[in-house]
Amino acid sequence: MTTSHYAWLLMGALLFAPGIAVGADAEHEEMHEEHQKDVADHQKWMTQIGKMRIQHKEALAALAMLEAEILAHDAELEEMAEEIRVHAEHIAEHEEELDSHDEDSHDKLEKSHEKLQAEHAAVGKKLTEMEKDHDDLIDGLLKFVKKHLSKFHEHSHD
Repeated sequence: MTTSHYAWLLMGALLFAPGIAVGADAEHEEMHEEHQKDVADHQKWMTQIGKMRIQHKEALAALAMLEAEILAHDAELEEMAEEIRVHAEHIAEHEEELDSHDEDSHDKLEKSHEKLQAEHAAVGKKLTEMEKDHDDLIDGLLKFVKKHLSKFHEHSHD
């Protein structure tokens, strides 16, 4: 329990303790009862706010983990982009070899070409798989934000 919770409890105990002369007259009994209800409401509301603030911290921690995952995914994309750059260089080298090869190196060029095509297919497959997960994640996040972000501002003070 926070200090502010204790303050509410102490205030309630002091204001509404039995036998205090201020609360003794029947004329004000209804107001005293309303004040007791108000203090009880305040305690309940402070508890609700405390729970929501804990949930906000949990949500922020989850967002931090999500941010870390997105950064890791971005690093994977950069690594894949580098693989594609290297693959493009290999294709350019292979093109040069095609233009300048002699008859004896034709089989070697065929095998080299097959290897390049296998690398190309693997990179394409990997990117296609990553893209599906990427699209699902990004679309889901953006829809969630669009749907829920305005709700926080609806409750703001004018």
